[in-house]
Amino acid sequence: MGALAKIDKFNSSIAVDEKLLSVDGAETKVTVMYFGLGIAYFSYETGNLASYMLPEESGWITYDYPTAGPDIIEAISFYKRTTQKQASFVNLPFRIN
Repeated sequence: MGALAKIDKFNSSIAVDEKLLSVDGAETKVTVMYFGLGIAYFSYETGNLASYMLPEESGWITYDYPTAGPDIIEAISFYKRTTQKQASFVNLPFRIN
């Protein structure tokens, strides 16, 4: 599969990945939910700190949005099918540059 085909496939899907982020000098594991190359969300497991990321020329730029933590965790749990709740609307932050 060519590079453009892989980019197109990623850009038209939802992907979940775990990564280590450095916060206040400490490495913390977070789960990131990517909506293609348009936007990504992550929250710490506790839901007390959360952010969304937008792609820029230099890479993904992070925008803090602490109150979205519980909603981001809920969206990720729906995607991973680890929740017993019925799927519902989840209000996630969005920003257009």
